[in-house]
Amino acid sequence: MLKQPLFKSDQLSGRRWLNLTLLVVVLILVVSIPLYVLYIKNKIEAHAFVGSIQNIKDSKTIIVEGLFDTKDRPDLFIPNNIRNVEVQITSKTRIIKVYILIPIKEELDKTGGVFYPEKLPKEERPITLEILKNEFQYGRGEVMITASSNIFNKLKFKAEEIRLHVFSYPGDDIPSK
Repeated sequence: MLKQPLFKSDQLSGRRWLNLTLLVVVLILVVSIPLYVLYIKNKIEAHAFVGSIQNIKDSKTIIVEGLFDTKDRPDLFIPNNIRNVEVQITSKTRIIKVYILIPIKEELDKTGGVFYPEKLPKEERPITLEILKNEFQYGRGEVMITASSNIFNKLKFKAEEIRLHVFSYPGDDIPSK
């Protein structure tokens, strides 16, 4: 018994071939567009990492333990998500020391000793990697690291800026700009 071909050569010529091609393209679009929208909607972005310096390997790398700062997903900013990341320092990386000015005793007495660090005045000074190393040796190593690209769940990335946060008490000498 001879098998008949599925399509005869003249059946898929011209207009029918075009219609079949268009149907396949439309089906691909109908499936792929919702998947792409779903991917974009659920994509997690982080351009900052907050944590404590654990080690300064060399003049180009620091190890930081902390959390990815996901602005749109605060539910991910929990202790279960703490990670160690390797932060690469480039010639373009800015390192800034942020002095958070603690209120004087009289101001603290007015509020019952309560204050909110995000509302306190701050002074910023650019520093070198050597100063950052010294601060780390003295136990100061709370940093916020920012990057220009999405760094979410990356264990190694290049820092655009490193901000070292330190509390400064009344009477402390803050270096001039």
